[in-house]
Amino acid sequence: MSLVEERTQGRVRIAHYDTSQLGSGQQQIEALALGTQHVYFGSGSAVSILVPAYGVIDIAFLFRDREHFDAFLSSEMIEELNDRLLSEFKIRVLAMNWFRKPRYLLHRERFIRGPADMKGARARAPNLPMFIANWENMGAVPVKVAFFEQYLALSQNLVEMTEASGDDIYPMKLHEVAPYITEADMMFPQASAYIAESAFRSLTLEDQEAVTAAALEAGELHTELVNQRFATELERIREHGGQIAPMPPEGREQFLELVERRVSAMETAGLIPKGWFERIRSLD
Repeated sequence: MSLVEERTQGRVRIAHYDTSQLGSGQQQIEALALGTQHVYFGSGSAVSILVPAYGVIDIAFLFRDREHFDAFLSSEMIEELNDRLLSEFKIRVLAMNWFRKPRYLLHRERFIRGPADMKGARARAPNLPMFIANWENMGAVPVKVAFFEQYLALSQNLVEMTEASGDDIYPMKLHEVAPYITEADMMFPQASAYIAESAFRSLTLEDQEAVTAAALEAGELHTELVNQRFATELERIREHGGQIAPMPPEGREQFLELVERRVSAMETAGLIPKGWFERIRSLD
């Protein structure tokens, strides 16, 4: 926020409202489309409620590693999605470089080494079609639980497991109720900076450039801070009883095979454009 004010010499100021004070992510995205909210920072797939194909970002085991995911973010496919979001819903993506740690699998009683360890497990899912499809693809039973209610749901055994970006585990104390933590690298989450096009167009060209540059620079700083914090958090997780183990390569391959079997169904449901799964897998 301070970067924007500094770069525009005070001409543009952003008021920050944390912890969903302006509503749920879905409500804020809808407010952007209406132009009643100006800026939103959230998951790169959050706008899948408007353009479902953004959900491709969250297809489990689609991306081999962070570099593969970066290649997708630099591809014509993501440009196509951003253009659709702008033309159809008047929401502009300012930056997509607010990177987080890969997603881990957390279970109350066991590590997830492959599909057999997940089959039939009750898994926490947000109310997003791709996350629900992910669990179904992998053999689990999705249970819709709000983001901030995961700890309670796990502690009461409403769900047996969840998934989380590595940098969410310690702040949310998820290791206390799901101490078996598997390094799955199943997705590579990032956040984006969005702005209502009406608000963006109200700025001078100079200020448009300044706001965009500030969003990108802040994303770089965010990523650096996340990486610095995470090393310390891993130590604290272990000190407080959390156990961490990598998923064997063969387990990842088995999960990918399950996902591949459901590509046609995901295409039919509109969760991924036809042919994109193969296009993304072939990216260098």
